[in-house]
Amino acid sequence: MTDWELVIVDDGSRDGTPEVISAYRSRDGRIRSVRQENAGPSAARNLAIQHARAPYLALLDADDIYLSERLAVTVHVLETNSEVDLVHGGVTLIDAQGATIGPPEPYPGKPSGDIVRDLYTRRTHIRCPTATFRRSALDKVGLFDERLRATEDRDLWVRLAEQGSVAYVDRVLALYRRVAGSNSSNADRMMNSQIAFVEKHRGRRGCGPLARRQALGLIHKERGDQYNLAGQRRLARQQYMRSFAYDPTAIASLYMLVKSLIFSPQASADAG
Repeated sequence: MTDWELVIVDDGSRDGTPEVISAYRSRDGRIRSVRQENAGPSAARNLAIQHARAPYLALLDADDIYLSERLAVTVHVLETNSEVDLVHGGVTLIDAQGATIGPPEPYPGKPSGDIVRDLYTRRTHIRCPTATFRRSALDKVGLFDERLRATEDRDLWVRLAEQGSVAYVDRVLALYRRVAGSNSSNADRMMNSQIAFVEKHRGRRGCGPLARRQALGLIHKERGDQYNLAGQRRLARQQYMRSFAYDPTAIASLYMLVKSLIFSPQASADAG
């Protein structure tokens, strides 16, 4: 696919980004750029959308990579399915050096159709570098919420899924990079934004009281897993207890809570 434009937002960089952008712009007239003082991902994406001229919009963060057919595949879905407002696909995880981290991610939950509840409860994920959506749909639901410094993408996906259908392409479309120190690795800020997202949509279609408790339960379970991996058993146990309190039906949270009690350093000392 050659009919595209690239709008680069320099979100207040303090390195050689302007020079790199200038070199690319001089070689390809389809590339444009705009600079702003650092304002976070939501503001940067909104600025790009405001400067874009195409009927379809796709996102690409600085550390992720499109595969060659990514645009063509998703645009074809939108052009042949008028009821679809958002289409996405699979990713392969890579590390800071570009090495693959395991096989392509297995897809959890319900990836297509009416997926509002699954998005709200975190049973379904839409990876940003695979998402393509209609500009006309944004005229109905609005842009990214700039009050959210994380989870801003899930917030928009829920609003798009409320008013249109979502399609899933069962193939890897992008490489999704996990790097220590990136926004998604700032666990406390991420958790607080996830909770703010849950409360923002509370009571809307698919976001009732039970769904809210399930969503909060999974958020705390995921934070517990992060503490557990870091060897912080006491903090992990606190998160698992909160998770189980919100959603007593979540077997995974109960299992991890029991495991943290049995194998914690304090439990071992007491047993000895």
